[in-house]
Amino acid sequence: MSERQGGTRSVVWRLLGWAAIASMAAIVVLSTLPGSLRPHTGWSGDLEHFVAYAGTAALIQLGLPKLRRWREVILLSLASAVFEGLQNWIPERGPAIDNWAASTAGAVVGMIVGLAILGILRRRFGSDAVNDRGEEGA
Repeated sequence: MSERQGGTRSVVWRLLGWAAIASMAAIVVLSTLPGSLRPHTGWSGDLEHFVAYAGTAALIQLGLPKLRRWREVILLSLASAVFEGLQNWIPERGPAIDNWAASTAGAVVGMIVGLAILGILRRRFGSDAVNDRGEEGA
């Protein structure tokens, strides 16, 4: 691998890490906004939760190696449970166990998708292209 390729890959991994952090921040904000201020996609609440948490989990897999695998699922599931609980005190919002379940399921699917993408990248570019980001046990 040339020095330029390595530098470009490093930038891409860093950008994916920042995208994962931004995605987590968006979940925090959207989960704690009053209902009238929160944007709505027109999808069901469960589908919104599933897609948001799946996308976030996939970004975590790719950009935040220290949170990979089940750590991210546990983190996102616990965060979702806390946000659902907080919605007792947020105007026009209410907690729902089905939203928590959809969030957790999304996190699991996102983890699997992220791991699949990492596997493809390993086969395509070699394990060094993934390992240089600090992944344990690759």
